[in-house]
Amino acid sequence: MATQGHHLDRLTAVDASFLTNETSNSHMHVGAILIFEGPPPKYVDLVEHVRGRLSQVPRFRQRLVVPPLEAGRPLWADDVNFNSGVLLLNLPAWREEDIAGAAVAYLTDGRHQFLVDQEAINAVLPGRIGEVDPRWNVQTEHFAPPHQATLPLDEAQLAELIKDPWIVHYTTAVKAWSYECTHPFRDEWFASLDQTPYRGWRPSRAAYVADEARGIAKRVKKRVTG
Repeated sequence: MATQGHHLDRLTAVDASFLTNETSNSHMHVGAILIFEGPPPKYVDLVEHVRGRLSQVPRFRQRLVVPPLEAGRPLWADDVNFNSGVLLLNLPAWREEDIAGAAVAYLTDGRHQFLVDQEAINAVLPGRIGEVDPRWNVQTEHFAPPHQATLPLDEAQLAELIKDPWIVHYTTAVKAWSYECTHPFRDEWFASLDQTPYRGWRPSRAAYVADEARGIAKRVKKRVTG
């Protein structure tokens, strides 16, 4: 992590000069375009894929803070803003203080900046947001050893997380209902499905093979026709 105890990384002199000189008409940042072969993923799958790996790049979860009186270059600090798929709300306080109305006002009176999802909640509840137990949102990546190594959890905490998740979040493109899914809690998903009018449904191998064949045919056609 860039933040060690109370010590923060300071922006380098070169980066600080780029930040100072950048304006709406003079872009000092460096951009890139990456071109990948194959069909594009669904937007929601791409977002979830990136979000699930942000823990591996701590800098992407930080923001710049300016020292008092601008006495020095900006510092990197962990961003307290959140973007969560699972929220635990104090509903009596939410209603009594009309938090929903305050959030709508923030979004409609010109203050919003379109910075992140759930920006309005971050804006109207500063200092009043805490973290819940990670077992409330156990994602598919949490079962993958490469991702596990990046989590701020010790072995005992990680073992408890994947052994007894309270909410299982299927975050990759392969969902519990996908034929090729090997998620360790897939059977629990079907057990819940069997309590609905869709009980007994299971993905078909024939349908999976046919879908894969159509995908291959599309990619071959695109390559041949250019």
